[in-house]
Amino acid sequence: VTVEIRVRDEGIGIPPEDVGQIFGRFYRGAGAALVNPKGVGLGLKIVSHIVEAHGGEILVDSRPSEGTTFRIILPRSRAS
Repeated sequence: VTVEIRVRDEGIGIPPEDVGQIFGRFYRGAGAALVNPKGVGLGLKIVSHIVEAHGGEILVDSRPSEGTTFRIILPRSRAS
């Protein structure tokens, strides 16, 4: 049994060639220059590390000019 968390935006999206790299340290896609976000490119790396440490996975579905959906899938706790 798993728990799924979805986070969706309607931003600029992530080009397909960047999707495989967005979880790397300090990585910022080419589109970042267009919107000039704050940060240094560590957020997704930290999130992926935490999710994996809990036995989960994070998936990305993105379409340029339409937005991005991140799916975090975690195993459900077996608390008694």
